[in-house]
Amino acid sequence: MTFSYIIKPGKCLDENRTLLLQEFKDKDLHVHNFNNMDLPITMDPHKYGEVRLSNIIEEEGTSFVRYIVVNGNKTYQIDKYNQGTLNKVTILGNINLSWIDTLLDIDNSEYFKREIKKSTIYFLDGEIILRKKELPAKPFSKLQKESKLNNEFITFDIETITEDNKVKPYLINAYSS
Repeated sequence: MTFSYIIKPGKCLDENRTLLLQEFKDKDLHVHNFNNMDLPITMDPHKYGEVRLSNIIEEEGTSFVRYIVVNGNKTYQIDKYNQGTLNKVTILGNINLSWIDTLLDIDNSEYFKREIKKSTIYFLDGEIILRKKELPAKPFSKLQKESKLNNEFITFDIETITEDNKVKPYLINAYSS
């Protein structure tokens, strides 16, 4: 089961859906909180902190740039693939956390998604615009066939209309089998 929601005030009407990806200006949010850790909202390794090492590495026929970046007590290993459109980020040390950032618009480096554990977070200009999280659900189980079925039931339906901001019934229907 996948649950998605958007962080935005107000109700989203169909004609306003295009505004979901509008540019957000004058925002100072540069980090987001994940498991009580502030993580940088950027795909640029130089904005993570002080770059201590930058090397081109070739592994199994794939070449990428590896950055080691230090910011306070966190050390990040950032592997940059496909001309910077994909970053694999790992926090080195006792913290067991890694994620993948994927650029979504080649013309806008601030529009990317972050896949971290069971969550996917979409960013635009330093703002979270969509957060998807995979929630665990039990599988469906087959029900046992009941030996004694009750075929008698009643259905009841009330149709309503709204007048003067009040919901009023206008049709009531009942059916007994």
